[in-house]
Amino acid sequence: MYIPARWTKVLKEIWENKSRSALVVLSLAIGVATVGMINTAAIYVQRDLFGAFSEGHPASLHMYISPFGESVATAVENMREVEATQPRRVKSVSFLNGAGTWEDITLHALPDLNEVDINVPTLEEGQYIPAVREIILERQSAEALGIIVGDTLLLMNDDDREFEVQVVGIVHDLYVMPYELLGEATAFVSMDTLVWMGDPPRYNRLDIIVSEMKTDRDHVLKVGEQVKEQILEPAGYFTFRTEIPGIGSDPGRHWAEDQIEGLLLIFQIMGVMAILLSSGLVVNTISAIIVQQIKQIGIMRSIGAVRRQIVGMYLFNVFIFT
Repeated sequence: MYIPARWTKVLKEIWENKSRSALVVLSLAIGVATVGMINTAAIYVQRDLFGAFSEGHPASLHMYISPFGESVATAVENMREVEATQPRRVKSVSFLNGAGTWEDITLHALPDLNEVDINVPTLEEGQYIPAVREIILERQSAEALGIIVGDTLLLMNDDDREFEVQVVGIVHDLYVMPYELLGEATAFVSMDTLVWMGDPPRYNRLDIIVSEMKTDRDHVLKVGEQVKEQILEPAGYFTFRTEIPGIGSDPGRHWAEDQIEGLLLIFQIMGVMAILLSSGLVVNTISAIIVQQIKQIGIMRSIGAVRRQIVGMYLFNVFIFT
């Protein structure tokens, strides 16, 4: 196969300057790989984190109310502005960790985990429905504390009474703050277990999904006020706190979405900078080659080479590197 002399010259120079060529190719490869990995990570986060978060039907609003029954949740759900409700009891107690010290743990009790429609946790290990004197731990809390299915936890109530419960399952709950951030574990128990621990069989938090404008913060808070004025206050219930889940998050969004997207943006900028730096290295390399080969270019021009042919040689050199 015949190869024109100018292409042979380019290939020979690349081969004879292996170190220089390898450095240019490596720098370009690192820049391209950086951008590729960052974009792939962004796709995985959107699919596996934010996508799974949306599929679990995140609550638009949390309302902490004086003890109430399921009939209140039904009445709120019948409002035109509300799509769904989920009552739950949230209770903070202490547990004895492996180091022999007491730590905080938040217990969540729902009417039936099989029928949870809002902030749905997913089973990782063991069983999903805890019986009396059984507990299910959130995955990140269990990993951080070294607790596995089959362990026994010692809980202590506010009145210093102690209770032993058995860990029967591990679930992944995307809707609670990780243990590493707040240092507070999360777990699920049955209402019967809380009654056994001395609590009344009543709920104290109502999770709400609004029916319209689900991502509008002002609208969601307005619906919360309507629930309070139209249902709760007339029935004699007191609202302690109304909040949108997360830390300054918008309704329906993962609590760390803004932080993660900001971090990904920084990484993408760094990836683009890596590409630009790699391209600069190629430009400097070609410029150095041209300076070194001024005499060769003059000889080629003297024997009939036109500008297009000479420019094509060095563009071909760039193409090989790329």
